[in-house]
Amino acid sequence: MSLPHLQHLPNFFDFSPEDDHHTCIFPRAGAHFQRCKKPINKKDRQSALALRKEICAFDPIEDSIEPYLQSYAKLCCCVHYHRVQVADAALLKQLSLQWKAQLRSAHKSQEAVASASKDAGHVDLATRDEVDK
Repeated sequence: MSLPHLQHLPNFFDFSPEDDHHTCIFPRAGAHFQRCKKPINKKDRQSALALRKEICAFDPIEDSIEPYLQSYAKLCCCVHYHRVQVADAALLKQLSLQWKAQLRSAHKSQEAVASASKDAGHVDLATRDEVDK
């Protein structure tokens, strides 16, 4: 039983445990690395969703986010087969680093959009002042 490569695991934003039909995120080697179809039980799905909300509230620059991401990854895998596999220390570390990078990138994009909107507002005000003169 071999572990998947990091590129076979989903991006943080590609799934959410909000859905009642949320299935395991772990890729199956025998199925050309398609996601497992085993459902996640309701309790784990609710725990994963609460943890996802906490993660999204974090500043992704902080290293303390990694244990949360690792716990989240475990909760998003089926108990029967894949939770044990995703708990592999090396794979879990790599996955948490990948997800942290994705969260940082999204955070920077949001900051850039907010900054551009703010700057656009200043330009509009400056232009109006010049027109008033």
